[in-house]
Amino acid sequence: MTTLTYLGHACFLFETDAAAILIDPWLSPEGAFLGTWRQLPPNDHCLAFVEAKMKQKPVAIYVTHEHEDHYDEKTMRRLLPLAKALYIPDYENHFFKNLMVKNLGAAPQVLGEDAPEMFHDISFKIFIDESGINRDSAIFLKTPDLSFLDANDCKIFDRATFLLERCGPIDILSSQFSGANMHPICYDMPEESYREISRQKRMRKFVAVRNFIKDLKPRYYLPSAGPAVFPYPQHEALNFQEKNIFPKWWEFRDFLGGKADVEFVPLDVLGTATGAAGQPPAFAGMAKEITDAEIMDIIHKYRALDAALPKAAKISEAAIFAFFGSEMNKKIEVLKSNPKVSIDCTLFIDIRKEDGTDTLYCLKPGTLQLEKADKSAIAPPYYLHTTSTAALEKFIQSGKGWGTYFLSFLFRGKRDPDVFDTALGTFFVANDAADLDYGLKKLVEFRDSDEYITLEAPDGKSSVSCRRFCPHQGADLTYANFDGKYVICPRHQWRFNCENGGKADNSNDTLDATITKKQ
Repeated sequence: MTTLTYLGHACFLFETDAAAILIDPWLSPEGAFLGTWRQLPPNDHCLAFVEAKMKQKPVAIYVTHEHEDHYDEKTMRRLLPLAKALYIPDYENHFFKNLMVKNLGAAPQVLGEDAPEMFHDISFKIFIDESGINRDSAIFLKTPDLSFLDANDCKIFDRATFLLERCGPIDILSSQFSGANMHPICYDMPEESYREISRQKRMRKFVAVRNFIKDLKPRYYLPSAGPAVFPYPQHEALNFQEKNIFPKWWEFRDFLGGKADVEFVPLDVLGTATGAAGQPPAFAGMAKEITDAEIMDIIHKYRALDAALPKAAKISEAAIFAFFGSEMNKKIEVLKSNPKVSIDCTLFIDIRKEDGTDTLYCLKPGTLQLEKADKSAIAPPYYLHTTSTAALEKFIQSGKGWGTYFLSFLFRGKRDPDVFDTALGTFFVANDAADLDYGLKKLVEFRDSDEYITLEAPDGKSSVSCRRFCPHQGADLTYANFDGKYVICPRHQWRFNCENGGKADNSNDTLDATITKKQ
């Protein structure tokens, strides 16, 4: 008999009588990304459940990637002494492995893609998605009783055929159905634009996951990996907005509407799927929709927890500005050492101090020098990042990389025009200078590729010749859709207008596309 237990957010325990594999344990109530993300519903009571299992039988831990809602160091410190093995993907960029060694003193076993592995009587293999500084992975586990593909946040929508070939029939598929973008939620824009961009991103994610389900043909779909609850007062509205990029599982269920040829199975925390050879899984502990009032109660509990936590040592404003200047200049030196990549507009960074005054910095594409500036200098095209010494202090106290800061949403952004700049985005969210250097070099690598592909429109009336790799994050467009006008990337659903040479709808990136009409 094999049992799959859902432990909240993206955490699962895949278990036989002999052993178990624990995936992405985020079981600390103190949250992720500077405490701005918390589990919905709370799941810290699962820690004792997991520890008891680890004392009963050998348990291995697999962590898909370094985002803190999957890799929680507080939970890992509790569980590692009991774990029989610790696995992570063999990413080309060793940032994640080095992070574990540095912060946990752990030497994880790295796993290659599609390499058959065994942990006692559980067979498993992983699939890796690595594009620049974006790293994620999926894991497939199987016994004679049950097969489970946990895709979590991994956007491998363009590899469904390959996955089916390598995994065979899938009993249960789980994946993220909710977003985790800074844009538009952290950006200043008209409310109408905010709603429309949110709607578009939400629907693109829904469609991508629906198509993934249709392609993989699992017997059951189990929603996971989101959304979180956001207890900070400045984020409170995110929990209750209609149709933003953080939909609840029942909204995705309603979107599917029974048309994806799969049974939708929302498990509650500690809910289970139990399989026996030759029998369909038996499910117990189904989730119920959470009301706004219940979400507000959860928010108040997290706020009470935060109020009781010991306060970190205060950092002086002078030290905060020194840290900021040092970190920015390290990244700027990396930009200078990668001349094939350039930012498209002037970057302004406004840091607000406790006394209400602020200091404005600018970084111009031509000079690449961090300089102080006056607000009168802000003119299109520009990107304005507004933060505070309080947010930077919290970030410094955490000891985390810049990716943590940017997923905390403790800032505001504004860009004019509202166009995405891939190089600038990489500059921002890269965890450190080495991570940025790796990301920029990979960006050049896939953008410099001279490989072209031809895609046929469904109606057979046209085809398009375009670059093989998406200029955003390098997805293979061999698996993209071409509707006669747009090439639509299967990974992030970026749309490239092939009647305009393949230019992206939301950036200056292009596929250098040419449409051929057929007689």
